[in-house]
Amino acid sequence: MSLSPTIHKGFIGIVAAGLVTGACAASDISPKVLSTPAAVAEYLKSSEVSPFDCLDEEARYFFVNSLVFGDRGLTSYAYIYLSDLNPEERQALLGLFDAEADPARPHCPVRENDLSPPSELAARLVSLQKTEAGDFDETSQDRVRARLDSHLPREQWEALLGAAGPWAIRTLMLEAGQAGYGPETLEGLFRRLESREQARPEDARRLHRAYIDRRDLAAAERFSQARPHYELITPSWPERVDLKPGERRVLTLARDGTLRERAVDLTDYGLLVLSSPSCGFCHRARAAITRDDALFAAMSRSSLWVSPPSELPSDAPQRRWSDEEPELAHHIAYAREDWPEVELWATPTFLFLEDGKVVGRLTGWPEDEAMSRLAALRGHLLD
Repeated sequence: MSLSPTIHKGFIGIVAAGLVTGACAASDISPKVLSTPAAVAEYLKSSEVSPFDCLDEEARYFFVNSLVFGDRGLTSYAYIYLSDLNPEERQALLGLFDAEADPARPHCPVRENDLSPPSELAARLVSLQKTEAGDFDETSQDRVRARLDSHLPREQWEALLGAAGPWAIRTLMLEAGQAGYGPETLEGLFRRLESREQARPEDARRLHRAYIDRRDLAAAERFSQARPHYELITPSWPERVDLKPGERRVLTLARDGTLRERAVDLTDYGLLVLSSPSCGFCHRARAAITRDDALFAAMSRSSLWVSPPSELPSDAPQRRWSDEEPELAHHIAYAREDWPEVELWATPTFLFLEDGKVVGRLTGWPEDEAMSRLAALRGHLLD
């Protein structure tokens, strides 16, 4: 996804730590549960005071346009736009979509309920994201790049960025990374935020990780040394392993905590699982698999769980996953180009293998369908 966030099926965005805006005092507003786009629009139109006031105009525009609803209400949203909120504010805002939530609401400075685009760049990014949402399963990085370029041709960026706010620039940075633009392009966007004194630690971490994703450790180290206040750590790299034909490199964490390379051959496995410990749907998949003793035994023996190159085994979520379930431990892909069968690092994705070749795939975690297909594969994994 370069800088890109891992895409989680049914979940858009990246969890980003942020600064806290003004303090809020509790109020007793108790609206109906917002379960449709029309309900959100009506609520914003009729409410003089609401938890939405805790978002600035640009963040609110992106957040509202990221909301996806199903038959049972809200199904996904872009978490990144809530990163300025403190826990109380965030809980109050999300509580508007939950019938079980506490009715108490924080009260923030009242803002205009105008949801018109704050900039041309913001409008085009929202249009792009709505196009993406309808084409998730059939997408590849080439198509993601073509889609971004059709909405936002590269030669127009400079003109559009002039009037854009920080959330639009930050969102373009994410979309460009997902589309395969290199870290040099992303650094230009970061420097624009930096020149306005709007860059945040999570922006710096994201760009630093983009260089690591490309395995350009020298550039990552230069970036971190130029900005010591962000406390970015560039990892030491393990010795390279020699590869035999058909093998590819993965990174793994040894029991002594050292980072190591390992050669893997897909002909040794019946299932390749693209996964990330920061993906809630991957955790649901793992929990369901471990409850089925026979399937868990089969997958422990014959499945390979791989995370995208933007992650590292030394990251805390990776460590916790491997400690909790060593039989389904993650490995990290060394380089994207080593995995031609992976069009996009969407998690979770299950790639069914025969003699190292992909013969089927399942993206996301529709639990009933996924468990049925994995159970059917069980005998094959144990052959």
